[in-house]
Amino acid sequence: DCSSLCLNGGSCDDYDTCTCTDGWTDDTCETPVCTDDCQNDGTCTSPDTCTCTDDWTGDTCEIPNCTDDCADNSTVNCTLECQNNGTCADNDTCTCTDGWTGDICDTPNNCTDNCTASCTNECQNNGTCTGNNTCTCTDGWTGNICDTPNNCTDNCTANCTIECQNNGTCTGNNTCTCATGWSGATCTT
Repeated sequence: DCSSLCLNGGSCDDYDTCTCTDGWTDDTCETPVCTDDCQNDGTCTSPDTCTCTDDWTGDTCEIPNCTDDCADNSTVNCTLECQNNGTCADNDTCTCTDGWTGDICDTPNNCTDNCTASCTNECQNNGTCTGNNTCTCTDGWTGNICDTPNNCTDNCTANCTIECQNNGTCTGNNTCTCATGWSGATCTT
């Protein structure tokens, strides 16, 4: 008679074998069943219940568990140093802040997919903020915030037959943009 061997509500059938209730399995119904496998060395300890190791949490032990080691915003099992305020979200995976991308968040992202472009200074002369303090200027303008005239448009080379002095820059059609403290047609005043 197997009735004394069937555990966790299992019953003995006519063939002296245990018929287990939902959530239990094996010959004596003593092994719990977890519909979703326990991950990262977690153990199925009762039906659909995983017991996780100290480093993991979540229904199936899929989420890194931040312990006292996380005072510096790092997470368990992350050997990467995420840059630009990125955080390690999983085993060696960085989650980057807006404006950054790459394995360690070290590549500027000019914000092309479903994000909000952010520029500290407003782009001038109908320039457009494309993210990470980057302005895309309209024809005829250049510079970080599109505030410098550029008479050279459509990928041409600046046309200067005059030489700009004192660190002045030719911005096309014989026009000099002078460095701070200088003025005049060739930045000599």
